[in-house]
Amino acid sequence: ATCGGAFRHEIPELLKDDVEGYQLAEEISKKTMDWASFVVDVLNPSFPETREPEVTVAIHDSCHLAHTQKTQGKARELMNMLPGVRIVEMKESTLCCGFGGSFSTVYGEESRTWTQRKLDNIVDAGVPVAIVSSPGCIQQMNRGLEENSISHVKLKHPAQLIAERCGWIYR
Repeated sequence: ATCGGAFRHEIPELLKDDVEGYQLAEEISKKTMDWASFVVDVLNPSFPETREPEVTVAIHDSCHLAHTQKTQGKARELMNMLPGVRIVEMKESTLCCGFGGSFSTVYGEESRTWTQRKLDNIVDAGVPVAIVSSPGCIQQMNRGLEENSISHVKLKHPAQLIAERCGWIYR
């Protein structure tokens, strides 16, 4: 999510005064899409029925998907295509998790406050799994889960949940 946002929006903006660099950045920007958007819009998958028990998930909308790329709906669309997955909307799903690239390092206390608020919303949703499309967000929130000894909630990238439910990887 973060890298896609940079390639689609931030790098062209940084290179706006370099004609050759800007043109290349614009070409790359037009070819860049989030993983879930690629799967839904290009691959148009169908998933096999599963013997896995139904799972209820909440979806964290990372800042770069929700605010920069404006594609947060694609993860929901993809999860709705997956047999046996039920989505529960959590409070403040688009609230930042506190990672924000260097934000979590430069503003550590504020970052931890945001992470805690996000984790509280996930726990309040009462789900065993939260879908998180950004590796940075996963890292940040996993650290928060560990620090708070929260073991009943797992964070998973949509690809991970798909692979598990289709029997392509073992948990």
